Amino acid sequence: MEVQNRFEILQKVQEEKTPDELWEDIKHIIKDTAAEHLQKKQKSRNKEWITSDTWKLVTEKRRLKNATTPGEQQQYKKLKQEVQKNLRRDKNQQINSICTELEEQAKRGNSRGTYEKLNELTRKFAPKMHCIRAKNGLMLSDKKMIADRWKEYGNELFDGEIEYKSMEEINSHPNNNKQNFEPPPLRSEVEEAMRKTRNRKATGIDDVPIELLKLGQEEAVNIIHKLCCKIWQTGEWPNDWLKSVFIPIPKKGDRKECTNYRTIALITHTSKVMLRIILNRMDKKMEDDGRRRISTSSRQWIRYVQSRFCRR
Repeated sequence: MEVQNRFEILQKVQEEKTPDELWEDIKHIIKDTAAEHLQKKQKSRNKEWITSDTWKLVTEKRRLKNATTPGEQQQYKKLKQEVQKNLRRDKNQQINSICTELEEQAKRGNSRGTYEKLNELTRKFAPKMHCIRAKNGLMLSDKKMIADRWKEYGNELFDGEIEYKSMEEINSHPNNNKQNFEPPPLRSEVEEAMRKTRNRKATGIDDVPIELLKLGQEEAVNIIHKLCCKIWQTGEWPNDWLKSVFIPIPKKGDRKECTNYRTIALITHTSKVMLRIILNRMDKKMEDDGRRRISTSSRQWIRYVQSRFCRR
């Protein structure tokens, strides 16, 4: 309710704002309200499957680790055996619990829940790598040097893929006819795009999940529609929308080599609304021309959108 009220107030503001300024206001409303009313889940360092009785034994064993008297040393050995026995018991109970939940999820036909439980059961431990190999073969362990190496590798991957054009270049093109410009997005297009944007996805640099935006309901649709129309008219995208968070995921092979990682790009969820609107219009245009629809997994349409609407 508070998000809706603040969006309604922002909608009534008559001050002319750039798309980036309007997006910053929307982002702050969502994040401030979420920080005030939602509790952030704290990640526990302790393993949840270990019971409290076992933890008590572990604590007592740690206390006696540096014992010097023969009696305490003997007690330490007994505690060590008992702790290992209890840990094996607790681990077996956790595995049985996961298998039971896995069967229940499969019976319900919940593919997401089934996959999550299966992944939890079969996932192997992968230690973090604190070094990477440079292009010349040297090992890098400094954080800044590792970040620079990943930046260099990312530039090599995507160098020359996208040709950026400014709005001045687009408007001055001889084949450009303003009468053929697409009209701004309709409110119904924004509402449909927001509804079809998937939940439970990793956020981009803005750290605003689509679930929080959907909680704004009608007022959220109105303010995002206003933002999309401003972007459409000016050709200027918010700065957050032009940035991606690249996550390297290891493949098989030497994990010290950048080439043995595949990268995924996390973009802001709100920018997906705009991209979906553009994709739907491109699909409709190609259907009218009798051509094959654009696959959502294809990168051509993303390149087109970025070269057409994004600016550096």
